[in-house]
Amino acid sequence: LGANHALGTVVDLDVRWTPDDYLDQPPEARLASKGPFNVWQPAHFAEEWGLLVDSLDAINARHVVVATVPQVTIAPIARGAHGKISRYSRYFRFYVRPWIADDDFDPGRDAHLTADEARMVDSAIDEYNTTITESVRTARQSGRDWYLFDLGGLLDRLATRRYIEEPAARPPWWPPSPLPPEVTALTPTPNTRFFRSGPDGRTDGGLISLDGVHPTTIGYGIIAREMTRLLRDHARV
Repeated sequence: LGANHALGTVVDLDVRWTPDDYLDQPPEARLASKGPFNVWQPAHFAEEWGLLVDSLDAINARHVVVATVPQVTIAPIARGAHGKISRYSRYFRFYVRPWIADDDFDPGRDAHLTADEARMVDSAIDEYNTTITESVRTARQSGRDWYLFDLGGLLDRLATRRYIEEPAARPPWWPPSPLPPEVTALTPTPNTRFFRSGPDGRTDGGLISLDGVHPTTIGYGIIAREMTRLLRDHARV
């Protein structure tokens, strides 16, 4: 719940919002009718997140960890093309399939997202994350042992083309996420570019798998390391 409320935008390279009357249906009908949409209006996401929170509240768990939603426009399934709209921006002019070179891209022929569409999707995810964060704050204020795992922030701090290669675009809060020495010892150092390889092995990427969406084993290992730290240092597990 969360990432899949927006992931279809970069998989389809098309933005299809839930309609204004989406919440007029009961939850079961919404689930059955979700096929045509690939990004949820933030108010619609908040309603569905609330149903999950109600279900979690009913479980007598000692600890609950929920994660923020990563910005799906970082995933290399949609490659930023034709440069940033400005050196201070995190957004590229277009987002295209990773195998289409800039010189071959034809906006009249090839599926793509624009910078404005990518920004709108990211803004919706920002609001999803506000909803998630507030649910954890409310639970903790009521005495529940809930924790927030900032998975979205982790991917932001690994975003190669968005921030690492463009220092001027980095927000004030942004520090890079240090990789384990076992990972930095690899050549080339794994990054969030699309996975590429040649006769001698990997030539680029390494954190996101060949589908351009899900992490590789290395990527999952980094997530597991951060989750373990949260459980050990905060939940005292």
